[in-house]
Amino acid sequence: MFDPIVSLLENRMVIRMDFLGCGQSDRLDKWPIDLWYFWSEQAAALLTNLGLAQVDVTGCSGGTLAALSLSLEHPNTVAADSFEGLEANTFITEQIRMGRNYAKQMEEFYQMMEMMHGSD
Repeated sequence: MFDPIVSLLENRMVIRMDFLGCGQSDRLDKWPIDLWYFWSEQAAALLTNLGLAQVDVTGCSGGTLAALSLSLEHPNTVAADSFEGLEANTFITEQIRMGRNYAKQMEEFYQMMEMMHGSD
């Protein structure tokens, strides 16, 4: 998905994460409750291992939430996402929070995750 963008960043190091439990990475016995924080800590561990101190991060869907979590927990990272203004709109933020909590209760959400990431 990010292939068209990577070519525009030829003067930058680009790392595309394949988080544990997704894609071709090792499977998880159980998904953690705070998945996006879990993913952000995987990214932080990779950055530490590579010796990268200041980075810019972005993501799509849950990857965006992982990027934002990473930037909150690790101040040397800058997360990019699309929102208008200098700060997040509290009404929209609350709507997203409520929607995420609702999705966690829906069987369809788990079916979608299984379809995207496998039954394991």
